[in-house]
Amino acid sequence: MASDNKIIELIKQGDIAAFNTLFKSVYLQLYIHCRKFIPAPEDAKDILQNVFLRFWEKRENIDIHTSLNAYLYRAIQNECLNYLRSTGTPYLISHN
Repeated sequence: MASDNKIIELIKQGDIAAFNTLFKSVYLQLYIHCRKFIPAPEDAKDILQNVFLRFWEKRENIDIHTSLNAYLYRAIQNECLNYLRSTGTPYLISHN
């Protein structure tokens, strides 16, 4: 896969193929990460879809100061925590 900067630039320009390549290359890893927080598979899939949809919609303003993977992992984690808060589900945050 191309470098993070190249992928980000292509996505910012509206390159759907670059976005699809990114999605396919990280989906499974992010799904597994999401399931650490969200036990229901369908809810986890919805969260991933929401994160990637927002990523696409806000692509022109994306400003990533870490690796693309780190950015996406943090976005997924934040969305999972927001979901848990909204449903009143208790959770613990591990700092590992």
